[in-house]
Amino acid sequence: MEQISIAEPTQPLTQSTQGGGTELAGIEDRLRRAQELGGAIPYEWDFRSNAIVATPALGRLYGLSEEQEITYEALVARIHPDDRGSSQAVHQQAIQSGGPYEQEYRVVHESGQLRTLLVRGDVIRDEHSRPIGLAGVAIDITSRKAVEIALREREAHLADRERFIRNVLASSDDCIKVLDLDANLQFMSEGGMRVMEVDDFGRIEGCSWPSFWIGRGEEKALSAVAAAKAGGVGRFEGFCPTLAGTPRWWDVAVTPIRDEDGRVERLLSISRDITARKQAEETLRLAQERIELAVAAGKVGTWVWDISAGTITADERLALMFGVDPADAARGAPVSMFTASVHPEDRERVETIMREVVQRGGFYEVEHRLMRADGTVRWIVARGECQFDETGQPIRFPGATVDITDLKQAQEAHELVTKELAHRIKNIFAVVNGILAMSARSEPTAKPFADRLRERLTALAQAHEYVRPHSPRSRNPAHANQTMMGLLRLLLAPYLQEGQERFEMKGADVLIGPTSATALALIFHEQATNSVKYGSLSTPTGRVAVSCENTGTHYCLKWQEVGGPAIDGLPERRGFGTELAIRSAASQLGGALSHEWAATGLIVHLTCPTERLRQ
Repeated sequence: MEQISIAEPTQPLTQSTQGGGTELAGIEDRLRRAQELGGAIPYEWDFRSNAIVATPALGRLYGLSEEQEITYEALVARIHPDDRGSSQAVHQQAIQSGGPYEQEYRVVHESGQLRTLLVRGDVIRDEHSRPIGLAGVAIDITSRKAVEIALREREAHLADRERFIRNVLASSDDCIKVLDLDANLQFMSEGGMRVMEVDDFGRIEGCSWPSFWIGRGEEKALSAVAAAKAGGVGRFEGFCPTLAGTPRWWDVAVTPIRDEDGRVERLLSISRDITARKQAEETLRLAQERIELAVAAGKVGTWVWDISAGTITADERLALMFGVDPADAARGAPVSMFTASVHPEDRERVETIMREVVQRGGFYEVEHRLMRADGTVRWIVARGECQFDETGQPIRFPGATVDITDLKQAQEAHELVTKELAHRIKNIFAVVNGILAMSARSEPTAKPFADRLRERLTALAQAHEYVRPHSPRSRNPAHANQTMMGLLRLLLAPYLQEGQERFEMKGADVLIGPTSATALALIFHEQATNSVKYGSLSTPTGRVAVSCENTGTHYCLKWQEVGGPAIDGLPERRGFGTELAIRSAASQLGGALSHEWAATGLIVHLTCPTERLRQ
């Protein structure tokens, strides 16, 4: 430290400022207690004697043996070579500026073990303001660093997973949507936005999905939604133009999304563009029945059931699908040869539906599985219509069958991916709260901290809901404009007592943005919680007066507690929540949070640039 100008020794560094002489024993006792309480090992470095005053724990922290003397040179020698120069530069800068210092660096123990330390301190000056030493604490943060690295790796993993999910959804030309139980749009895949020609999903988010359908399409959509809400699958085809007005026909499946308890909480809608197929249907409408049905079903296997003869005549595709000799199928094979390929678990249901359609007439549609001779299973959908003669007797049953195995597999994959996206934010809060709960059970002393942290997470969720983007249909009228007063009323509502207003709010209001809302939610949740525990809200008649002033460039908020317990003076220590609130005000709002411990009640002042509140 040759660059430092050090004052000549005038008195011992540890001499009492009240003229009480040297109190080395008292200092050492305080150092030991501080070490035991917080893991922070204090030290003093006297420039005049180049002596380090510290407990043996400091030497152990730096990897010195019990026999080694704790000197500045010995400690510096243990600092990792890559960190040593910057560490000494921080000391030099602190002495020159006269201000506090803080740094992190690695130390190398004799065994080669690396530890990471956080060192904080300040310059000690004599009565002539000359630097005579440094006083500070050293904290081992090796474990914390390891946790930070693990968190960064976990975040990178989640980011990669999220990119993968986005790419999967973007690659599909199906329009994949998530609906709430009122059938309002909550999510649309990137591929869906592409085929629906949607530039900004925010324009339709929260809108009623059935209302987009034309003619009977809306009725079909509502029926499909009802089927999915009941736990089934809703299927229909309908006409719905894109957002740009391009006419499109869609094949739609609506299925339930269930929560952990099996309850239906959202709906998944997958719409496949069948415009080309519909156009082909119209073009070939007057063609022969078999071709017409083949086109309607996607140009796949067609068949005609001769009810009186008990035979089915089918094309080659359908014959191969059911494992029947194409030659036999072309001549007309017994119905039993086809039904034999129906999956045993589906056979009774399929036969029942066929009998019902023959009895009542009308359109036939059924999805079921086929089991081939080699044991493979395929999914098909069969559509047909029972026809009657002039006497009302069923005579023939033409139809078409489509292999939908790929669609079924895609539906399962899409449902899984969409459920993951729909629950991501909720699961983050649930996982964090679950971790906190487990930690609190294993560490009972941490339960109060865990409870407070869960409360803060709830405040964050409320702030997110308050400022998140809404469509005109989904926006709560009470949240039409995001303002300071609106957020305060939302956050402080739980502290009403039997309908009695415990808060008086007056003064200028101001618009706020998502970033500032998060910080404000933390700050005022902390103030309200402390007031309930220690301040005016801990008494039946206590209240809080909140007054606000907007100077144009700055917004000033005053929180004044009235009617609470008398305050004897400054608290002995500043709690974690208060420290977090102060840091949030500085880092996220660019302002300052101060506390005035008046005898009649706590007064808190928050001042920050008005422009920052809109961020």
